[in-house]
Amino acid sequence: MQELREERAKYNVNHLGYYQGGLPQPNKGPIRRSIRGDSLGDPGNFHQPQLHNLLNNYHPDSTLVTAEDAVKFKAFMTSDKADFKMSKPHHVMYYDRDFNFLKDRSFWFCTLLILFGAMYSWGKYNIETARWRRWTREYCLED
Repeated sequence: MQELREERAKYNVNHLGYYQGGLPQPNKGPIRRSIRGDSLGDPGNFHQPQLHNLLNNYHPDSTLVTAEDAVKFKAFMTSDKADFKMSKPHHVMYYDRDFNFLKDRSFWFCTLLILFGAMYSWGKYNIETARWRRWTREYCLED
């Protein structure tokens, strides 16, 4: 916060990001001079962070977050604030005193085990009957 306050004072900007008035300067038109630095725009105009970054922080990261992104993020967080402050849990608690959930899971697990067991047994039965027929044919070759 202190660093941001110093940066605002450097360009004669108030806490909302708008240029303040100041002393008129010769050959500068409506641009005013602050106590600690120069304004970059007319009093009452918005100080663009992109211009500030271009003058002071000219590196690739300076263009990642713009003023528009900051405004959108602030609006996004405002819309989520009601959900964030909602008391949790907001659904009525269900007490499973008879273990119905576990009984239901156990029933379907046993049903699937029986089904897969039956499928495995049927496949094994077909293999063993085929083997039995082959052995019968091998023993009956002499006949």
